[in-house]
Amino acid sequence: MKRIGAAILLFIFTLQFAYSAIVITWYYVNQAYVARVLCVNKNNPKMACHGKCYLNKKLSQSTGTGDKEAPLQVKKPVETAPCILEEFQKPNLFYSLHKAPYGVFTEHYQFTLSPEIFHPPAQHIL
Repeated sequence: MKRIGAAILLFIFTLQFAYSAIVITWYYVNQAYVARVLCVNKNNPKMACHGKCYLNKKLSQSTGTGDKEAPLQVKKPVETAPCILEEFQKPNLFYSLHKAPYGVFTEHYQFTLSPEIFHPPAQHIL
């Protein structure tokens, strides 16, 4: 199921990118029909566009720009509030010159085995 969905998405993205090539190919295949019927300037033969005006119109529709332009937006300057800085005190990194002695290490763990069995064997003299 995932492969089918991935194949469909791949086809859609490929079609989206190839749409302009498809429009241009369709234009060149049907150039006589476009120049005779669909051309915007067919009443003005001095332009001699041969349907290229229709092709430009279709390509601009495919890119989404069209004839309309995005409205101009004026950016307003950002107002900042004045910042009041207090005097920064440096931390005291050296508390004393003498190192504090470490505490005495006491081992509170007790082994389950008796340490008395860990010695070399006694020699018996006969």
